[in-house]
Amino acid sequence: MQSETPWQENSVFIEIGVQCADVALSLRHEGYSNYLGVSKNAAQVATLQSKHPELAEDLVHTQQRKVVRRNNAQVLILSGSSVLHLWKYRSVRHADCVAWRARSSPLALLGMLGCLLQMLTRRYSKPEIVSLQTPEGSTCRMFVTRVLRPKLPGQKSLHFIPHRLGITGLFERFKEREAKYVVLRWFDELPQIKPNEDVDLLVADESLESVLDILHSEPGIQPCDLYSERGLPRSDYCGTPYYPNSVAKRILENAVRHNDLCMVPSEHDYFHSLAYHAVYHKGLKSDLPVSGATQPRKSKSDHDYATILQSMAERLGIDVEISLEGLHNYLQQSGWGPSDEMLARLAIACSRNPWLQTLASRLEDHVHDQGLAVFVVRREAVERELLKQITDMVEDGGFEILATKKLSAKRIEIGASQTRGGNWKLEGHFDISGGPPAAVIIAYDDKPLPLTAKQKKKFKTRTNARLFVKEHIRDVLCKELTVGERFNALHSSDHAADALHLIETLVPELMEEVLDHLSDSSQTITIREEVRRAA
Repeated sequence: MQSETPWQENSVFIEIGVQCADVALSLRHEGYSNYLGVSKNAAQVATLQSKHPELAEDLVHTQQRKVVRRNNAQVLILSGSSVLHLWKYRSVRHADCVAWRARSSPLALLGMLGCLLQMLTRRYSKPEIVSLQTPEGSTCRMFVTRVLRPKLPGQKSLHFIPHRLGITGLFERFKEREAKYVVLRWFDELPQIKPNEDVDLLVADESLESVLDILHSEPGIQPCDLYSERGLPRSDYCGTPYYPNSVAKRILENAVRHNDLCMVPSEHDYFHSLAYHAVYHKGLKSDLPVSGATQPRKSKSDHDYATILQSMAERLGIDVEISLEGLHNYLQQSGWGPSDEMLARLAIACSRNPWLQTLASRLEDHVHDQGLAVFVVRREAVERELLKQITDMVEDGGFEILATKKLSAKRIEIGASQTRGGNWKLEGHFDISGGPPAAVIIAYDDKPLPLTAKQKKKFKTRTNARLFVKEHIRDVLCKELTVGERFNALHSSDHAADALHLIETLVPELMEEVLDHLSDSSQTITIREEVRRAA
């Protein structure tokens, strides 16, 4: 029997398929208040709420699909037939722990069998028995297993609105914290939310931490997608910002209050941000015609983008063809569209969006030159005087070194917030953090190598197999360090657009010379202090 529970006092508990109040009452009696019971049986929920009014706010009926998978549980409790999801690791891997009642029933035994089979692939830990006391003094026993390879449910921007707060309470909490945000679209019917509809939020970078704290504070099952200005961790779109930085700032600065409930884009910004979403995020799935000369696609989208955008354009007096081509050209000309580099990054990250592939194919050749690579050396490596060793290893890996440059303190600060999703903290199996970017190595490979099928499966956006020299350099340096001192010394681009983004952010003064080199390989980058020219 387990005397200590494998969770924290403030852990978020969500019970799926709740049939009785035993678990909820036991957790409450033991001091765990962050609980939500979920059932698809409305009558069952109503009965429990009537019998246990103190739990009324902690029980909810829903018909949401994939509710087992789409929630913010840290401890996921499976009751009734939901215990069979122990066989479906993808459904539960977002939680820290999975629990189910310790009984001799067929369902409990089937759940245990699923758990044991998943243990063979090291996905679950050996289950423990945890005993909780009910208010009446009886014992509620549960099997508990730890998820050994957790993974977030869906895209990294997916979060969940705390159930007790609800959408109205969420906006009130944002107001109390002075969070800068907007609800991006489909806000006319709020606080009502249609079934299986998400709430899309854009927040200022400085408000992100506060907003995440609110969203993660209590259990919730209502999805919301959260995006920050620069696409910081847990608020990016396929590894990129949701909008260009200048566009996101404009939307937030011009936000207006809607129905004394929440902040939304101004009418002018709503049209442009919705058009951007339809063209670059939805693409063909928006059901917009490709051009004015083509017929609209058969409607598969949940929203009629063509009619909505046409009506908004007429009301605003904007003369634009409501098609993918027409809106793309208009957004580019009006300063609302993505840069070539951002468009190329989107196309690589969203490989299943054929419209993005079409737009990217029209970009200038240098955006697609997969020989270009940028290696970002982190501060710990620079301070340990490893820059030359790393540069030599990059060169030994088959790259021509175009330039190396140490970054100024100001450029380090800017680069740390605008690259790698702003996440330069300790990660993975390293002992200490490698720190922010401190130096840049710009390199070129005139004969990029294709990735193997296995490599492509793991590194979906990488386009040159020689870039695996990054992992090799990390391994070599870690072997030279003592245990307790190992750190991640190196970050790199995965493709040409990524490399251009790093150059533009970290060493913009070298961009013109790099582009000259790409257009004419005989060109060399001008020698200057701290800069190493290609041989």
